[in-house]
Amino acid sequence: MRQSYVAVVGRTVKYGLPERLKNNAVESAPAFVRAVKNGCSLELEGLAPGRGEILLSGGVPARVAVFAEKEAFLAPVISCNYHEGWFPGIQNEVGHPRCCGPDMHGNAFNYARRLADVIHGAGLPVTWLADGYTWRNDTETLEEYCRAGDELGFMPPSRSHFNTGNYNLFLSEKETFKIMEGQLAFLRNLSGKNIRTAGIDQFIGAIGTNILRAMTKLGMRALWGIGFDHRECDTSMYHYGCPWNPYKPSLKNFRIPGRENTAPWIFDWTYRDLVNTVHVPGVNSGAVYFSTDVDDIYNCRIAYHQPDYYNRIAENLLANVPDNDFAVMVVHQEDHDSGDGERNAYLGRFFESRPPLTAATLGEIADWLDIKYPGKAEPCKSLYLEDPLDCHDKVYFYSGSTPKPADWPEKGKYPPVCAYYDADTQVIFERGSHAPFRYFDYSKQEEVAEDSFCSPEELPEIRALSIKEDPAGFTVALEASADCPKYPFAVWTERPVPRGAIRLRGGFAAFVSLVKGANEIRIDCGERV
Repeated sequence: MRQSYVAVVGRTVKYGLPERLKNNAVESAPAFVRAVKNGCSLELEGLAPGRGEILLSGGVPARVAVFAEKEAFLAPVISCNYHEGWFPGIQNEVGHPRCCGPDMHGNAFNYARRLADVIHGAGLPVTWLADGYTWRNDTETLEEYCRAGDELGFMPPSRSHFNTGNYNLFLSEKETFKIMEGQLAFLRNLSGKNIRTAGIDQFIGAIGTNILRAMTKLGMRALWGIGFDHRECDTSMYHYGCPWNPYKPSLKNFRIPGRENTAPWIFDWTYRDLVNTVHVPGVNSGAVYFSTDVDDIYNCRIAYHQPDYYNRIAENLLANVPDNDFAVMVVHQEDHDSGDGERNAYLGRFFESRPPLTAATLGEIADWLDIKYPGKAEPCKSLYLEDPLDCHDKVYFYSGSTPKPADWPEKGKYPPVCAYYDADTQVIFERGSHAPFRYFDYSKQEEVAEDSFCSPEELPEIRALSIKEDPAGFTVALEASADCPKYPFAVWTERPVPRGAIRLRGGFAAFVSLVKGANEIRIDCGERV
């Protein structure tokens, strides 16, 4: 039986139940959901948002959550798995070098519990990414957390920071599947839970083709650990060019949406401040500076100067809910980094004072997405984001592989950005610019080598000479430095979005064909009413 069930207000959804429960009736259900047992199916109708528990006859409980049609989710995630060659549970006491070596092993659940107390104190559930060794050693505590509303997800054992192996590069697909199958069965048997959420850390290669295909075959519906701006990191992630929020990946190229019914929803490693991240060059882009990984914002000094940084990011997301079905803010921490009291306190202040985001586990969000985007459907996302950073002049760029951007605003802020993705496109514009800041054409469905990443489109330089508006649309005169058969040209207007164009806050981007030199382009929006 599932750990939890999800419904949407105003919709009815059916879930299959195990054969052993076919004769059990619904004994009780919260007032916010109508629950009816129909043969081997559980039928849920969402009446109002809420979280609670359904009880089947015979004392069989199941958590239930009802969400709205549009949601801005907050998902706290803690990863806690067993490591060979590293004992992170003593790292704070003895220092990193002394807890690594061939005879060292273990996890840092002792640290993870400290952060869990902070998250639970703010009334939020945790998605745990763990393995059988962690569950076996701390069964009572983890079971208590799950009874209280946390989700148990799966993360296989891994190695140390110094591991150079990558399951996606050095093992076959069959070998990877066999390892994952065995470790998942170990955790399921110990916990007695039907686990459908998984995570992969970078110490065994992060999400890649072998990992994705293994997790898909094992029935996962949520897969955590994508780093949309990572070209390389630790064992090498090669994720650059991915969407920055949930999507169903292609099983041929996990970096892009694939419209594949069986694929799990992929979740980002941790939510990024997109405005500042996209400006940073280097192999990790802005991953090591601007994100909800609290260690990053301490290392680059943001946390010391801007206590409301995460609140600003959350407010950005909330402001976009009217134009989108959803936004997801993942706040992840690894067990070995969860023992720092100052950093946990920073997260605690955010969790307590956060804007009204909807708390949910990764599994619950994946179930909600399955209802909203059934089958091969993929979401589209159109975000308008203000720069949340007030202390640009105080940021410390400590990583040589990710240098300070050439256009870094020591005083003031970056312009707002309009960021969009769907199954065919990822594009980012600075507000008011006709030319995209960055553009990936997913519609090419190109296969990418495992140790490589998506490449942004090389676009010609353009110079807009004139934009003339008339009752039916726009005529644009511009010069281009080269031919381009598919150029996303932004028009900032309140006019309706033309067919085939991308919707942006305050405008749209139409795909136009350019030739080198002078161009006159017609963009029809339909007659003004």
